[in-house]
Amino acid sequence: MTSAERAEILFQHGLEVVDVAINLGALDTCANWGARCADDKKAIGREIDAAVAEALAARWIPVTERLPDHRRDVLVSIAKTEWRSAATSFGWYSPSRGAWVFRGEPIYDVVAWQPLPAPWVTP
Repeated sequence: MTSAERAEILFQHGLEVVDVAINLGALDTCANWGARCADDKKAIGREIDAAVAEALAARWIPVTERLPDHRRDVLVSIAKTEWRSAATSFGWYSPSRGAWVFRGEPIYDVVAWQPLPAPWVTP
């Protein structure tokens, strides 16, 4: 993945990456700078790759694209209908039932889902 592609993914997720992208772009073009350049490039690349992975993990995934692992708790986006507004809920997909479930009850009109964020860890 190029620096520009990484920056675009992060930008789409509202992250400020201008300085890092510029720095990585400069490192992409460095030649014969020695070990220091290579180390800096690797470190910045790892930071950006981690941010890209986090941004992609936090995006809404259409159910037409893929479904979560069996019984994996996720956030779900429920489509607006004539009788209710669009909503966000918590649930999991049951392949054996062919349905989204929350507290044992089906959830209808799920259009997208996303993984839950990592639990809070006190610093």
